[in-house]
Amino acid sequence: MIDYQRKLPFLSLCLEIRILELKKYRMMNITLKQAELAKTLFQIDDSQLLDEIARSIEHAFLKYKHLPNPAQTRNEADTLLELAKQPTPKHIPLEVLAKEQNFTNDGFSEALNSVDDSLFEGDDLEELLTTLTK
Repeated sequence: MIDYQRKLPFLSLCLEIRILELKKYRMMNITLKQAELAKTLFQIDDSQLLDEIARSIEHAFLKYKHLPNPAQTRNEADTLLELAKQPTPKHIPLEVLAKEQNFTNDGFSEALNSVDDSLFEGDDLEELLTTLTK
């Protein structure tokens, strides 16, 4: 049996390192793209072409405003990182789990009814249970 309580600090540290690597890579990638665009723009001598590019950029910004805010995405990543740093509770009441996962009896019934029972026809119940407990 795996002792998750002992492994959690290590897993949290790995997650934190991976998030920091992704943030650094994302920032380096954006900076590189900005530099390449600026270099290309400085090489253009045609005023009409620059006007067309400016209109295209303005149009792209209008579309971009409807996308999720990158700062908000970073905040969500920071929130997840903080959550990963928290110790795992030894006990979580069933009511708390049900509320956090939006569990309802109706939803559970729907999920059970949507299972195709024919997938398990001819299988021995003991074998299925043994498979689950391995």
